[in-house]
Amino acid sequence: MTLRVLDVCAAVVFADDGRLLLATRPPGSHQAGKWEFPGGKVRSDESLEECIRREAAEELGLRVAAARPVLAFDYAYPDKTVRLHFMWCDLAGDSAPEAREGQAFAWFSAAEAGSLDLAPADQAMLTALSGMGSGPLPTELRPVDQELTGRLRDWLASGRAGEREHPPLPEWLRVPFAGGRERLEMRSLLRSSQLHTVCESAKCPNLCDCWKRRTATFMLLGDTCTRNCRFCAVTHGRPLPPDPLEPRKIAEGIAALGLRFAVLTCVTRDDLPDGGAGQMAAAVAAIRERCPETRVEVLCSDYGGDVDSIDLVLQAQPAVFGHNLETVSRLTPVIRSHADYERSLAVLRYA
Repeated sequence: MTLRVLDVCAAVVFADDGRLLLATRPPGSHQAGKWEFPGGKVRSDESLEECIRREAAEELGLRVAAARPVLAFDYAYPDKTVRLHFMWCDLAGDSAPEAREGQAFAWFSAAEAGSLDLAPADQAMLTALSGMGSGPLPTELRPVDQELTGRLRDWLASGRAGEREHPPLPEWLRVPFAGGRERLEMRSLLRSSQLHTVCESAKCPNLCDCWKRRTATFMLLGDTCTRNCRFCAVTHGRPLPPDPLEPRKIAEGIAALGLRFAVLTCVTRDDLPDGGAGQMAAAVAAIRERCPETRVEVLCSDYGGDVDSIDLVLQAQPAVFGHNLETVSRLTPVIRSHADYERSLAVLRYA
């Protein structure tokens, strides 16, 4: 039986520093949440270049100035063959990606991309491309532009070079994957309560250990941050309006877990007049009403240095007020998006 062939375009977009743009598949789609080259199905009435321009705009709000075919790759599913047309995309000068339709995106070095949960077709292409030597090419991989294919191979090779330079992680640094039943119970509780945690959103390596102990750090104001700090895995982009029921949901979740000490953090919401301070204060108040014996620690954003916003949180009287500096002054402009080291110190000093 001959499998039907589905043509799909995939964008190859590199930043000036040599990192590659990848995005997650949207919620509700096949392989949702897996990382891939941005793109989508080619319509019958459009060329490959027209397809990638449309998909880049719809998926990540990108404006493609020029697109050139790099290679084609066939990947066989049980019911069809997907023919991926990888297109080298040069973006318009002021074009930058933004999160849409529940998708995440990020820029990756080859070493970083090697640890991602990639969509199977994208993973298979990179594996085939990485294995290209002087011998015959695999039949499913067909370079269209040798120069551009070579540049993609150079990116892959840079990741392998990094592996040779760095020794394996020591055993004491490896975190065991534990707490199966307790972890699943925690996940069920969080899903049913529609709560977000920094444990999941920031891909914390200690998630298994904490969830086994039935504790978590709750993240307010949704799961999308208006800033894009380079150390952080939380999705960034244009967030939804705050959920007015979120403080009560968090209080009920803490009651269900029986926590004596609760930690609240938040995404940064530069789009809100108070930076989200009112929502944080409301959550502290809701927990105090529902669980009067529970002490609350808040880990706040800098609220742009606005003391009125800081006062909103302080007036709720959390047991602990915290704010992370993350790094030293010299590296702050590089690591922390739209943050200022002295402003962060001023927030802590004021609190």
